[in-house]
Parts: sequence; structure tokens; C-alpha cells
Amino acid sequence: MVFAQGEKQKFFEVVIFDDDNWEPDEDFFCQLYSVDHGEELTGQDTKTKITIIDDDKPGQIVFAEAKAVQALASEEFADIIIQRKNGSDGIVTVDYATHMLDDTPHTATAGKDFEHAKGTLEFGGGETEKTIQVKIIQRDDEVRDESFAIQLSNVTPAGAKLSKKSFMIVNIVTDVENKKK
Repeated sequence: MVFAQGEKQKFFEVVIFDDDNWEPDEDFFCQLYSVDHGEELTGQDTKTKITIIDDDKPGQIVFAEAKAVQALASEEFADIIIQRKNGSDGIVTVDYATHMLDDTPHTATAGKDFEHAKGTLEFGGGETEKTIQVKIIQRDDEVRDESFAIQLSNVTPAGAKLSKKSFMIVNIVTDVENKKK
């Protein structure tokens, strides 16, 4: 930049590339140099810090159901719907896994009542809903009433949040209408 006689200020532009991925705020510095010698100028106003504030909102991962999920024993799969709320910028991933609750009679057992499921859901930019399918093992029991849990964990990137309720009960129940037929 060249200042004409009496000119007190000049402006220059720094291009910031925007994306939809969450990342922490980032800093960089601009330093003024002497045109003649290529050396840094000294003084308080010759160097400034610039902060790029991230405006992307990756959102919060939550279960669609507020209470337990009901899975009909006559269905092939239990569908557990996972939603992304309060933002959907960039890619967000979340791990999930099924778990047995305890050793009581109404606890569903992996391999007997349902097939254990474990994996990672990936929400692309703008995606707000995914479904986890857990296979229900078909049996000829007259009445079924057993439960297992599904746990969400490890949400990435760091700006994405996981709901405080990251554990959901899934009840496998008899479909009374189908049993009457």
C-alpha cells in the first residue's frame, strides 16, 4: 500500500472461505512491512490479530421419542429415530450400541430376543433425521414383553451436542391385533 501525501488510512481485503463445517474460532495476524527493506515495521499499530468466528451450527443429536420406543414383536425391525435439532451445518457423526438392561425376566437378551446392533450414524449437511434398525428375533410366544436399551455416544465434531438423554429403552411388545387373526 502506498499512502499519498495527507492520506491517513488505507483498506485491504482478506478473503475468508466459508464452509458448512463446524470448527473452533480461528485466529491469524496481519503484520505491516517496510516496502523498501521488507522488514517488519515496529510499533503498537503494525500488527493486528484477526479472529474468524465460526457461524456454523452442527446441532444437537436427540432421540425422536421422549419416552420408551415401542417395537411390535411381529415386525422384523425396531425403528429408533434419531434427530438433529438446532442446526444442521456440516457432517455430524454419533455412535450407537444396544445393551441388555439387567437379568430380570422382562429384559430382552441379545441373540434370543433381538440382534445386537452397533455402529455410527453420519448426518450430512442439512440432514436432520436418521433411523437405527434393530432386528427383532421372531418367536412363537403368545405374549412378549421384554426391553433392551440403545445408547448414543461420541458425537463429532466438538461443536455438535448430544442430548442429556443419550440412553433409550426399547420395549418389544405383542401386537394384539395380529395375534387375533
